[in-house]
Amino acid sequence: MNAPAKISLPHGLQQIADVAGVDVAVTLAMAIAPERLHVPKKALGSKLATIVGLEAANKIVAAYGGERIDIPLGKRALALHLLDRGHSVTQVGKLLKMARRSVQYLKNGTGDPDQLSFPV
Repeated sequence: MNAPAKISLPHGLQQIADVAGVDVAVTLAMAIAPERLHVPKKALGSKLATIVGLEAANKIVAAYGGERIDIPLGKRALALHLLDRGHSVTQVGKLLKMARRSVQYLKNGTGDPDQLSFPV
C-alpha cells in the first residue's frame, strides 16, 4: 500500500491538521467551509465536537480555545486528500461540486490546457 501523499493545506486547515490530523481538518472543511470557526473554550456539547468528535475537538480546544480560525474550502487540497483516500474522480467531483475533468487534472498532476496561466 502506498503511503499517503503530503497534502499542502490552506493556513486555517493546516492549523487544525497540526493538532488533530489531516482527516479531522478535511472533515471540518467539508462540514462548514468556507466559514470562520469560533473555537469554544470547552469541547463537550459543542458544534465542533458534533462535527469532528469529542477527542479531536478536545485537541483543537486545547490549542485554540476562544480563538477564531478561518476554515477555507481549499478544494484542491480536499480533492487530493479524498483521491489519496481512495475516492473515485467522480465521487470527488460530486462531493466538492467540481467538474470531473478538473478532478482528473488534479489526480494526474497536470493543469487544464484550456485554462489561462498568469504569472504571479
